[in-house]
Amino acid sequence: MSSTSTVRVLDSTALERFDPGEELVLTPYPLSDPCNIGFEDEGRAPSDFDPSQADGKLIEEANPATRARLVIKKRLSGASANGQKVLLCRVEQAPTAVEMNNARANHLSGANLVIFKTFASRPRYEWFPDGYRSHDHASGEPNSEAAVYQHLYDNGLTGYPHLAPQYYGTWVFEKEQKGQNACARDRYTSLIVMEYIHGVSIEQLGIRDWDRDNYGPLQLSTTPIALYRNSDKTLLMDTESRLRIFKTLLDGVVRKLHAGIFVDRMGLAPSKILVSLRNNGKELEEPRVVSVGYYMDKVWSRTKEGRDSGKPMIAQQLDRPPHPALYFPAISEV
Repeated sequence: MSSTSTVRVLDSTALERFDPGEELVLTPYPLSDPCNIGFEDEGRAPSDFDPSQADGKLIEEANPATRARLVIKKRLSGASANGQKVLLCRVEQAPTAVEMNNARANHLSGANLVIFKTFASRPRYEWFPDGYRSHDHASGEPNSEAAVYQHLYDNGLTGYPHLAPQYYGTWVFEKEQKGQNACARDRYTSLIVMEYIHGVSIEQLGIRDWDRDNYGPLQLSTTPIALYRNSDKTLLMDTESRLRIFKTLLDGVVRKLHAGIFVDRMGLAPSKILVSLRNNGKELEEPRVVSVGYYMDKVWSRTKEGRDSGKPMIAQQLDRPPHPALYFPAISEV
């Protein structure tokens, strides 16, 4: 970003803390193809920018009307300086122009609060059993998760009443460099922006017995739970509610399979499934069920095997979504 730009740039120290009240100016950035396990392409994240090259100019020369301005309200997770962080932000200014490669940003005009997820900005030179360094995994995370959200969006499977939250696209913001020798990896941070779900996880609706080594089964509360202050609406996790929530979860998963996405079961843990009685601030009669965290899911058409085969995933070739029994084990955690 040039010194003459009027866009505010965060100070590096404040950015690492992600202090509430800090303002972030986001520029749309189309991330490259996924590069995690099962993917062919190496991919490239904004941390690899060379400011003197075309990628740096993509930020510098971007149409100001396509930028978004967010204000940090709260950090929800991520304490380390260089790891993944999940932040709750207020939309201060939505883009007034939307380009084809980031059409999802159009939904920001109707949003008040959003979730903003950053990814590791520095490599960690460790080895995984599959032979990939964790740097490969770190750079692949935003590409892989964004690919899943993008595919769901393209198939009309994001936002209420679907299982996935609304998707607002991939972005990058620039940090102020400290000294002339600051590298590009310290200068840019990539992120995904998605809908804020005002609810709680299924894990939070119960308790577990545990010892030093093992967690017991989740025991859901049998008394009505008030999810919001100053609201008469309560959630009762009786048998009928549990079955209705589980049915919604099953339906959402098989629709993802039918759209051509491998669904990783680790993403279906109770801590990753949210229940809400609101949609964009409006109260709902029935609980809304939302799954979050898609970084281990894979879009078949973007895997090496899928590309080489030239064919849709088997579940995509069915007239209807597959039966849940073909995918889920007999016993569920939920």
